[in-house]
Amino acid sequence: DESNVETSKLTHSDGNSINGSNNLILYLTETHARELTVTTETETGELKKWLEDTTKIDENAAEIAKKIDEHLASRTYLVGNKLSAGDLAVFARIHGYMARLPTQKRFEIPNLTRWFDFIQHTAAVEAGPKAGLNLIEIDLEAPKVAKKVKPINQKSEKKAETSITTATENEPAKDDKADKKPRKEAAEKTPKKSGEKKDSKKGENKSGKQTATAPISMVPSLLDIRVGHIVKVEKHPDADSLYVEQINVGENEPRTVVSGLVNHIPLDQMQDRDV
Repeated sequence: DESNVETSKLTHSDGNSINGSNNLILYLTETHARELTVTTETETGELKKWLEDTTKIDENAAEIAKKIDEHLASRTYLVGNKLSAGDLAVFARIHGYMARLPTQKRFEIPNLTRWFDFIQHTAAVEAGPKAGLNLIEIDLEAPKVAKKVKPINQKSEKKAETSITTATENEPAKDDKADKKPRKEAAEKTPKKSGEKKDSKKGENKSGKQTATAPISMVPSLLDIRVGHIVKVEKHPDADSLYVEQINVGENEPRTVVSGLVNHIPLDQMQDRDV
């Protein structure tokens, strides 16, 4: 019962009890949903931390939402590189907050909004509504921000043109013939050096310091890997929000996959799509 996480309790037939929502989630994952477990000690610690942080989410939902948004900036899932119990638990706990949040406010936490919409259309597409977590319509197209154009100050522009004209008129005329010979002689006397100052200044900024290139963090979960081709797709006979897809992944027979993409991708765009 996520509405009263501190008093959640499971009692075994032998009389032993497991208390608290977070302990129940970890126990049930280990015993009944091994596919949702995490694989390393680091991920286990991270999972427990997110469960603890979101236990009383109603008290400071906005702050926690911002924290999750920053965490998901370079991640597809909350912990590790695959779906875990943490994704489903945090999704259930933050569902009410996301349902109340206006569209404009959701754009202020884009990473959380993207993750939430992904979970509700995949892992929670069937179990969510059964648990009272109904589908939330989310607009992922952020409004375009109009760029402000600085107005041209005609007086300043005219003044600048006048200054340039005056400077040109006052510049003394040069004798090209008298100037060419000394230039040529100076050029012949001056030996050319490989890698002169001009070249040595490449890669330096105005202050003379080397420009440091920030290291790029490689995150496996951001890779766009497509391993199959949709050869046939049709709407699910019993669920309006689901597609039933036949996907060729190089095996003898196409695989049958059910996805909740009806509200996001038209049927004609799903056909012959690489996934």
